[in-house]
Amino acid sequence: MEADSRDNWVMFFRTVFGFSLEHEQTLPDPYGLVRSLAVRSPQGDIRLALNISQSRATQIARSVACYQGAGLQHAAFACRDLPAACDQLAEVARHTLPIPVNYYDDLLARFGGELDVGQLQRQQLLYDRDPQGGDFLHLYTRPFTAGRFFFELTERRAGYALYGAANAAVRLAAMQYC
Repeated sequence: MEADSRDNWVMFFRTVFGFSLEHEQTLPDPYGLVRSLAVRSPQGDIRLALNISQSRATQIARSVACYQGAGLQHAAFACRDLPAACDQLAEVARHTLPIPVNYYDDLLARFGGELDVGQLQRQQLLYDRDPQGGDFLHLYTRPFTAGRFFFELTERRAGYALYGAANAAVRLAAMQYC
């Protein structure tokens, strides 16, 4: 969305749907910074990341230009068992965003034998852990159109309530090559 319209959208979601603000983060894009503000429905079953960027070259800015204003950049779907879902969806592998090998080398260095890094790499899954010990698995499809629309599949474990921001730079860089 346009940077100057985000406050209006926040007010809309808060007053009309009773959404609450979660947190704001600044995420690195290869071409600038993206400010992401998360809002959440009262039951927590709908979460939206409202992203803006002052740079005209970021993925968010290019999406806004393509839509000629606010638009849906991606849709995320929760899974109970993301690795099993990937195994069942043979077509997913064809469209999965390729993640650089060094990402998995880093996971191995950080978590050692705690994670099955080989499985994560085979399925191109990204991983995050919050300070309370909650885990987050997610994967992205390649963008489907010039407007950069893509899907995300997610699995939250042990109360993970964040959005995988630790992996944003990896995703944004990987999407530059699609």
